[in-house]
Amino acid sequence: MNQLFITTDHRAKMEGMVSLNTSTECNPFCKEMQKNSEFVCSHCYAHQMERMYGRKLGYIEKYKINGDILSNRNLTESELGWLTVELGTRSIVRFHSFGELLNMIHLNNFVRIAKALPKTIFALWSKRMDIIKRLKDKPKNLILIYSTPKLDDFESYIPKGFDKVFSVYKKKVVEKNNIEINCQGRCIDCLKCYSPKGPKQIREQMK
Repeated sequence: MNQLFITTDHRAKMEGMVSLNTSTECNPFCKEMQKNSEFVCSHCYAHQMERMYGRKLGYIEKYKINGDILSNRNLTESELGWLTVELGTRSIVRFHSFGELLNMIHLNNFVRIAKALPKTIFALWSKRMDIIKRLKDKPKNLILIYSTPKLDDFESYIPKGFDKVFSVYKKKVVEKNNIEINCQGRCIDCLKCYSPKGPKQIREQMK
């Protein structure tokens, strides 16, 4: 039986973090969004890393298996128990440093994981307003961050059901408009996105 894979060997911005991911290569929503140059998805760092290193490290197949498990059925009690052991020592966990929600089953499984570990903070970035708006019982330790589809979005707002909004800007746009960039350095040293308090608008300059 296939088992979920947890990513623990992040580097750069995500160094020191752990995450539970699915594949951008196998996600119809991701692949469609990547076609539009106005969308941040066309510059997707996760997608680039998957294509460059994913097959070599076996991550694409592992992330595909994660996606199949999370989106096709409810996690078993045994799987939830395994996750509580694997993630139980972590105070923060990211859902999707790679990937995007596939359907409502996927989101409900994330919710079940968060409820199984109430002392751990989970954060999920998503563009899938159509899925998030259907969530009825969000646990307090799950922070939902709306990832704005367009680059250089000056009208970013927090949609219903989300806690924060995350937007990405090109360097020349940041400089021209004096945009305050408050996403810099390593996530583990910052944690703005992993706290219900603090800024609701998170802005990053595109690398």
